[in-house]
Amino acid sequence: MDGPIAFAHNQLARRIESGDTVVDATAGNGHDTLFLARKAARVFAFDIQREALEAAQGRIEAAGLANVTFIRDSHVNIPLYVAEPIKAAVFNLGYLPGSTSTVTTKAETSVEALRNVLEILVVRGVLSVTLYPGHEEGEREAQAVEKLLAELDGSRFNVFKYLPLNKKKAPYTMLVEKKGAKDA
Repeated sequence: MDGPIAFAHNQLARRIESGDTVVDATAGNGHDTLFLARKAARVFAFDIQREALEAAQGRIEAAGLANVTFIRDSHVNIPLYVAEPIKAAVFNLGYLPGSTSTVTTKAETSVEALRNVLEILVVRGVLSVTLYPGHEEGEREAQAVEKLLAELDGSRFNVFKYLPLNKKKAPYTMLVEKKGAKDA
């Protein structure tokens, strides 16, 4: 079975087309950025940490791709940089693997960023959120994100949760699909 990231990538790959614009809200080491850059026409990749963006940019350059705009800013500020509708967004929350765990995404800003992205997501677009409840802030963030997504209008959004039931505090993924008028 796929882990949460592979599961999310499989679902996103079914939706993203070569002309689409997408967002990597947490570039990290660039694995999601690279996945998105291979599928979409344009990627906006956000991270607050310089070393994360440098790692992601190196990964994109090594692949010979040039369709990513790297932005050193919080994902909460996506609306300041992305004015066009997007087909997909990826949030891989928590902290940068291989670095200090003291710099982590926060529940409040992640919830606000998710709200912002849902506004610019096109009909039939997909939002992927991978959560890491294994640390204190990750647990708070997972609870806040789940609350937000559980309260989305069911006539406008489908929300799914993919997690292992027999592993406590394991990472898991939430997927949100924006529905069209005939889907309601």
